Amino acid sequence: MSRGCLIGRRVRYYIGTPVADAASLSALPIGDDRHADGCICVKLDDSTLWVYDTASVLAAGANVIASTYGPGRWLDAAGLELASTANGDGASLVGIEDAATKFDATDVEGALAELVATSTGDGASLIGIEDVADYFTGGEVETALAELGAFKPIKRTVTITSADLDTAGTGPETETIGAVLPQTAVVVAYRISLTDAFDNGAGVSLVLEVGHSNDVDAYEDAFDCFTGSALEGSGWVYVTPGPGIGAPAWNGTSVGQCVATFTAGADQLANFTGGSVTIEIIALDVA
Repeated sequence: MSRGCLIGRRVRYYIGTPVADAASLSALPIGDDRHADGCICVKLDDSTLWVYDTASVLAAGANVIASTYGPGRWLDAAGLELASTANGDGASLVGIEDAATKFDATDVEGALAELVATSTGDGASLIGIEDVADYFTGGEVETALAELGAFKPIKRTVTITSADLDTAGTGPETETIGAVLPQTAVVVAYRISLTDAFDNGAGVSLVLEVGHSNDVDAYEDAFDCFTGSALEGSGWVYVTPGPGIGAPAWNGTSVGQCVATFTAGADQLANFTGGSVTIEIIALDVA
């Protein structure tokens, strides 16, 4: 027998004689050379390559043909690699056109790695946004997130008790509410919680104003903190909002320090006892 004939027989052993269709492939009996683990067979109706795996128990489908005789499955060679999660298979075999040259990688596996990377220029920087309402100036997720971050809320909070009021007179006494606001901040809301009303044993009053160093009652100008106040224990409340909501706390010459101002009706502020009130300012930096 010639060397060429021997080579031909060797190829037929590993690849096997082609079959007409899926039914013919499934019907290959035990004992047929093609019905062996790892044997490759060509299905002529669609010119696809199929590999026999005696250990496979996958459900029959587009890429799997069950054998009529004995254990094992015929697996579509191309589909097997694309569905595989092994290194070098699956998404690593699927190329990308990348007409906009967004990725360094040329396959789906590499592109996905760039999408989840946190290095500059990767990750969210590669994901575009449609933005039909034209809310953002940037065209990708990374820039849009940066723009949203610029509007993150700023909170300034303080709790004042009777121990903090030490003015030997009716006042007013001013207490600062947290740190100075940025010059570009706009106050959008405030709230007050009177945990315990203030008392001094006399039938006077104690009024709280909330504002900033340029306008001490810009946000609240008549909050009742005295004994018997209907606001005691009511949690966070908003009473008489002033005109400062939605406006900057700066006027170009003074700092934007939020303040709480206390004024007694007829007694010294230092004489008040038992009382606790919390004031919270919420602002947005619109720089």
